[in-house]
Amino acid sequence: MGSQGELFEPTYRQLRGRVRELSCDEIEQRLVNLWEEVLGVPHIGVTDNYFDLGGHSSLALRLFSQIKFCFETDLPLATLFYAPTVRSMAAIIRDSAAHQAAAPIVPIQPNGAQPPIFCIGALNGEVILFRGLALELGQDQPLYGLQPFGLAERHSTIETLAAAYVEELHKWGERRPFCLIGYSFGGLVALEMAQQLRKKGTAPPVLVLLDTSNLANCKALEPRKVRMQRYMYHVNQIVHGAKGLAYLKDRLRFRSFRMIHRVSTTLNVALPKIASDIISRQLLAGENYRAKRYPRPVYLLKAELRPEFFDDPALGWGGILTDLRIEEVPGDHGTMNTGKNLKILAHKLTGFLKQALEPQT
Repeated sequence: MGSQGELFEPTYRQLRGRVRELSCDEIEQRLVNLWEEVLGVPHIGVTDNYFDLGGHSSLALRLFSQIKFCFETDLPLATLFYAPTVRSMAAIIRDSAAHQAAAPIVPIQPNGAQPPIFCIGALNGEVILFRGLALELGQDQPLYGLQPFGLAERHSTIETLAAAYVEELHKWGERRPFCLIGYSFGGLVALEMAQQLRKKGTAPPVLVLLDTSNLANCKALEPRKVRMQRYMYHVNQIVHGAKGLAYLKDRLRFRSFRMIHRVSTTLNVALPKIASDIISRQLLAGENYRAKRYPRPVYLLKAELRPEFFDDPALGWGGILTDLRIEEVPGDHGTMNTGKNLKILAHKLTGFLKQALEPQT
């Protein structure tokens, strides 16, 4: 085994091998600087893979925030699946090839002989969080993300966004997706996709909601005391939370967006650019969605910890999802798909998939 210094300092041969990997223009050099700063890794070459360097979804948020500031380019986090190196990402920025990075279907793990899984993310539309799930499920399980970038401005409701995803799958050659998974807001879209596919006789055999609440029912059913607790929860997050100012800013932005949308709808005018961000659009779509009865099996994997006091064990889905199968995963809404909790989640999902593949007797 070499000395401790050799573990951290590149050898002469390694440095010599990097000569061909040096940046060729200012865009690449600026990206190298950003990657080294965010990842905390020195001497990054332009062909080094982001994930091989230890990159993950939390660091990706910081990285893409810096990219947006430096290049005035707003790219989805899934760009890392298409462009995992400085050189390939620079090409997207330089050549305005962002249409590929914003494509609705994202190949997170395209290999394997098993029926593919299609995943829809939370309010921000990002699907990079499903990479961890893909790694847990293994190399024989294809897994794709469905992202709204490029679609959301034309589809302002859950119903039309779901129809757009179904159309994209048809174009791609997938008329009956084997498994749909939706996390949080994405569960509403996955459910609506399943509804539309069922009407065509092609309902997915496996539909999984990851901690997705039917908020309209939850709020309608909650006692007054619980409603006050929920309000106090939000106040406490603003006053005492670690990100209180950002939390307040987000809630004010959502309220402003609702008002702007109501006025623009009344006057029949287009939404101003300030109100066109993906989170606000999808938040409003989710709030306006009223799910219809779905008679086929649905798996609900819900977090054990519920900080917002919604105490309905079915998360508001009673009477709507008539064949609802509920299992709990350790953690809360944000941690159920991380670390050891993710392993448990993946194990449960594997059981659902195997059950669906077994011959019916």
